[in-house]
Order: sequence, then structure tokens, then C-alpha cells
Amino acid sequence: MQILILFIGFSISLHAQYGDAPFTYVENIPEYVGGTKAMYRFINQNLQYSDTCAAKLGTTYVIVQFIIDTSGYIVKPKVVKGNECGLNEEALRVTNLMNENGPHWNSGMHNHKKVNVMFTLPIKFKPGKH
Repeated sequence: MQILILFIGFSISLHAQYGDAPFTYVENIPEYVGGTKAMYRFINQNLQYSDTCAAKLGTTYVIVQFIIDTSGYIVKPKVVKGNECGLNEEALRVTNLMNENGPHWNSGMHNHKKVNVMFTLPIKFKPGKH
């Protein structure tokens, strides 16, 4: 009976490690197709926010966290550090745009397998740069 219990416990921990739960550390991190510069170019070209808000806050960041799934799609985006004036909503809108017209990310890899990976992205809002 003890062997069975140990086997079940081992099986559960393996599923938690290699199942659908997102990894926070992987051997090969997800990458936006075209690289980091292409990702920030996409974000900057699509951000829309008011000069009034930007002037009020100055340069500020909204930090968005999401999962890059094994197909390269963004899943469950959420703001983990935000601001006011609708910048949180704008950061989420632009993040979700990355799913339009197919996946725009190469998925993360761990132990030679595609895995879901938690990804944190700072989005910069700057007066006069939208």
C-alpha cells in the first residue's frame, strides 16, 4: 500500500511540473517572431493614449503578465502593475492584438518539449510618443 501511495504522489508532482501549468523558468524562453525589437515596434505602432494622460503621469510603465501557450498564443493576460487614465486597458488591448492573425510567438521549450510559459512584459507610456 505504501508503494502505491508513493507512486500516486510522484505522478501528481510530475503532472504539475510537466502538465499544462505554466513554467516560470525554461531552457528556451518564448520569443516574439522577429525578436524583441519587432515586438516593441509592434507595441509602439499600436499604442493609443491621450496626451492629457501622458502629460499628467509622465513616462510610466504598465506591467502585463500572460502565458505563452505551446501554440504561440497569449493566454490570460492581466495587469500586475498599472496606472490610471485607461493605460491598463490600453496595455491589455495591445497585448491581445498580438493574437490576431495567428500566433506571433515561438513557444518556450523545456526538456525538448514545448511548454506553457509565464511571461512578464513592461509596456512604456511616454508623453508625445504615441
